[in-house]
Amino acid sequence: MVDPTLEKKIADAALLLLTNAGLEAVTMRDVAKAAGTTTPTLYARFRDREALLWALVTRVNDEVLRRVEKAKSAKQIGEILVRYLVTFPTHAELISRSWPLVMNSDRPKPVLNLAKKLMMREHQFTSAEAERTAIAMFAQVFGMAILIRNAGEENPISKTLLQTSRKALAKLAQGL
Repeated sequence: MVDPTLEKKIADAALLLLTNAGLEAVTMRDVAKAAGTTTPTLYARFRDREALLWALVTRVNDEVLRRVEKAKSAKQIGEILVRYLVTFPTHAELISRSWPLVMNSDRPKPVLNLAKKLMMREHQFTSAEAERTAIAMFAQVFGMAILIRNAGEENPISKTLLQTSRKALAKLAQGL
């Protein structure tokens, strides 16, 4: 009998492993064990680890979109994204690993598209100007999150980085 909730259990287990132990902990065997299934059953649903990781990328991107979709400005998207990436550094690792592949594909890019839409509305950018600016903003956000993560959130330099980040996001959101 097929369990209709198994794919969700697998995705939940993989996300929990990613969140708690990092990308290297997301192995087919460990995900199967955490989901309460067998490794062959997991392979029946995901051809390999890369397919499972793509499912995780989709899951994390959906979570990011839920957090930013009510943002009123591109700057606000950046601020929400910095907080998310600092809070979930292992998710940042997954996103940064997949980002070049996503950007060079036809996969949906709803967070980028939302940032572009807001920049076009706020600053009358062309689509190309908004895309370049959004990409630069995301690069700044990822860099800032990595620096804060490496320094530790309570480190005084991290507090300075967050303040500086807000100013930089405001400037970037106005265009390159």
